[in-house]
Amino acid sequence: MRPSPSLFRHVLDACALTDIERDNKMAALRRRCDEVVIPDKVAKEVGQPGTALRRFLESHHDVVIRLSDSEGEEYLKLRREPGIDDADACAIAIAYKRGLPLVTGDGCASRIAGGLGVKTMDWRSFIRK
Repeated sequence: MRPSPSLFRHVLDACALTDIERDNKMAALRRRCDEVVIPDKVAKEVGQPGTALRRFLESHHDVVIRLSDSEGEEYLKLRREPGIDDADACAIAIAYKRGLPLVTGDGCASRIAGGLGVKTMDWRSFIRK
């Protein structure tokens, strides 16, 4: 019996998503769409109209999630960190509070998340996995 994909969710940040799109790996992302969550602030930051990433977000709207109350509190704390923008703070807060790995290409986000005990990986490792 195959385990539920929800057990293997990963939080993707804006940097990871734009890198996946730039390197033409959207097909790999589509194959793994049941394994990803994308914070709504990240979704708003990426995927310009007419792009492959925007089409992915529109056709897989169920992967886009909002912050819970406790994640919102953590988001506000993270937002004060130098070098962390709204989308980064949102992705890190969700990964931290839900105990999920963070897929990122941003060194600052990776460092901050790691300091909270969040497992991080780059997008290439996620796609190859």
